[in-house]
Amino acid sequence: MQYIILDLEWDSAYSVKHRRFLNQILQIGAVRLNENFEVADTFLETVKSSISKKVTGRFAGLTGITTEKMLAGVPFETAVDDYNAWAPDDAVTMTWSDSDLYSIKENEEYILNDKTFKI
Repeated sequence: MQYIILDLEWDSAYSVKHRRFLNQILQIGAVRLNENFEVADTFLETVKSSISKKVTGRFAGLTGITTEKMLAGVPFETAVDDYNAWAPDDAVTMTWSDSDLYSIKENEEYILNDKTFKI
């Protein structure tokens, strides 16, 4: 049995396409633990926004992720593919709170379309 501790960072941005604010995920971080709860591996990927060309000052201050870092990130679809390849199918995933789950579902619906985030 393996365990994944998942932590997401997201920033609120207005989507003209969807005519609403979205909490777009801009970083995926995770730690995978083995059956003895020892760190087996880590995952960290910054996501380039498909909605906004900059991050808010509050987001940058809280996370240290600047607009420049965000713009150098990978598309969300790529980050999800990379995470899904990294995460074992049988792992138990835990998050900081249910707000991460809401953000995942929102991003799946409005950004990924036909892909899902392995949780």
